[in-house]
Amino acid sequence: MAKGVPMLGTRTLPCAIERIGPRSYKIILVQGLNRQIRRMAEYVGHEVAILERKRIMHLTDSGLGLGHWRELTPSEVEQLLEAVKDSDGGPTAPTQGPRPKDFHQPGPGYRGAGTRRR
Repeated sequence: MAKGVPMLGTRTLPCAIERIGPRSYKIILVQGLNRQIRRMAEYVGHEVAILERKRIMHLTDSGLGLGHWRELTPSEVEQLLEAVKDSDGGPTAPTQGPRPKDFHQPGPGYRGAGTRRR
């Protein structure tokens, strides 16, 4: 997974993965495709039971209770806009050459439908 996996018609960018427990990992993404961590885990034959987002760019949820939200400060909005000013909104890892095997085709380690790891 750290080197990237084929998903949604592209290949995910490399990411940092650290094992922090027998069944727990810390994953730092540099892109945020839809359900990326769950799809990457499924590609290598694992299931995500609990997923906890710690931060998005410079924004964290520290101090917020479950189900609560807050408005972004003007400074936070300014930082976000500065960070994405050169983005075209397209994929960050364009595919060149033949299209990679799509995510929905089982990858190595796939155990088949109905077999869930607990």
